[in-house]
Amino acid sequence: MKQKPTTQDSDSPTIGLGWQIAVSILVVLHVLAVLAEPLRFFSQSPVKFASEEARLLRMATGPYVDFMYLSHGYSFFAPNPGPSHLLECELVLISKDATSAEPSSIGRPAFVDANRNVSPQSSWRVFPNRKTDWPRLLYHRHFMLSEFYQTQFAPLSLTEQDKLAPAILETWKQDRQLYEQLQKSIQANLAQAYPDQVATLRRIEHALPSEVQILVERWKLTDPRLYLELSEGDAPATTPESMPKP
Repeated sequence: MKQKPTTQDSDSPTIGLGWQIAVSILVVLHVLAVLAEPLRFFSQSPVKFASEEARLLRMATGPYVDFMYLSHGYSFFAPNPGPSHLLECELVLISKDATSAEPSSIGRPAFVDANRNVSPQSSWRVFPNRKTDWPRLLYHRHFMLSEFYQTQFAPLSLTEQDKLAPAILETWKQDRQLYEQLQKSIQANLAQAYPDQVATLRRIEHALPSEVQILVERWKLTDPRLYLELSEGDAPATTPESMPKP
């Protein structure tokens, strides 16, 4: 006896059209949230003013982006990551009995400018530090801290050109306030770890050596010439493309 071909059971569960539309909308919204942070980051001007479209998209998806932790450090995890950044902390002992005329060399990094005027009571801590940060997770936390500190940087002042743009001026004021709050928070934590000492924070950029420097000139990755102290001063003027729309 021949077996009859089976047909699909008409009572099998299916996804209704309404659910399909709802799921599709959720997927689209999730993709927009994933794209919101990199679009905002890569459209920023030197004073951190993103394009209007990217800024609005980031604001609209902000709660979801922050909840899902989608605001990664794109300055590092990009296809071409560029230089890394260190946080140099110069600790000065508060003492009225300081009589030494020679600066202390305790923990002084090799890349500190020899011509820099330093206090006789200075010592240094650098974050991250692969020699002292152990276990690896501690190094990673300090590494993320230094990169976050760098990405939050806002200059002490704007150029006269940027001051004429109300949107740029207002954005800079907010960014500068957040940067100073972060700076004070780090200094407060250092004060707890190192009592009776005042910390001065400096951003250090660790550049990537070129092929010639590595293969021909035999530079090491830790060569002091690859470290550059970044200025806290004026920001470069924005380009016409990054100016806010009227």
